Amino acid sequence: MSRLGKEWFGLARLNLAGRLATLLRMPGQVMPAAFGRAAMRVLRLAVGVALSKERCLACYGLRATDSPVCDAVLCAACARELAPRLAGYCPSCGELYAQADDPPHLCAECLRTPKPWDSFFFHGPYAGLLKDILLAFKFRQGLGHARLLQALAAEAFFLRGGSGLPDLLAPVPLHPRRLAWRGYNQSLELARDLAHALDRPLCHSALMRIRHTPPQARLDARTRRINLLGAFRADEAQVEGRRVLLVDDIMTTGATIEQCALVLKAAGASVVDVLVLARA
Repeated sequence: MSRLGKEWFGLARLNLAGRLATLLRMPGQVMPAAFGRAAMRVLRLAVGVALSKERCLACYGLRATDSPVCDAVLCAACARELAPRLAGYCPSCGELYAQADDPPHLCAECLRTPKPWDSFFFHGPYAGLLKDILLAFKFRQGLGHARLLQALAAEAFFLRGGSGLPDLLAPVPLHPRRLAWRGYNQSLELARDLAHALDRPLCHSALMRIRHTPPQARLDARTRRINLLGAFRADEAQVEGRRVLLVDDIMTTGATIEQCALVLKAAGASVVDVLVLARA
């Protein structure tokens, strides 16, 4: 696809997303939940139809149809840029080390205080092309990226030793107020595709956000943890005695993931594994 063609397609996709997002967030209007879900399905369908099987899901350029990379969804250039981080990180929390070729080893914080989860899976640093895709996926209705991100998530799960399949997947939830503003939960969309790939049930109500909190982005690590106290509740009937895979898109300080894992364990989950796409 030419540069002009890619720009046109990108603008058309964002225009469609913008129209739907505006409709869903129109002040003073109450949209039925079924309409909102249908609108997002239309958006995903429109993007999926626009992409043929021969196009890279990151840049929309032509790719080799026999590529073995990431379930054959990337061109060679994007596959190199989206290669998983194989070294230079903490296997417990994904903290990234300055020396990217250091063997994986526990960071000082995890040695002092073990995390409340049992296993941690991530794809790579929150930077470059992965960051661009996640920003579009999270804030610009870029749900057309779901298939690519699911492939990256599945790759991270199996690449980092995820041999024990979960009993269920639980996305990090949004408060209903935030969900109404954004129109969708990006973690739920990611978990939906991943659950299909792993052939495991997705339980979107296993974990609920019961208290609205200010956005975490501008808060320091300590304030983030305080901000989230009492914000989540787990459904004991769904998680007791079960292995839960907690799914989110990005982990920064880990405050959100930590609170979710603690709540799941308190509700009786036997094992809580964590999967995020990017570590900031």
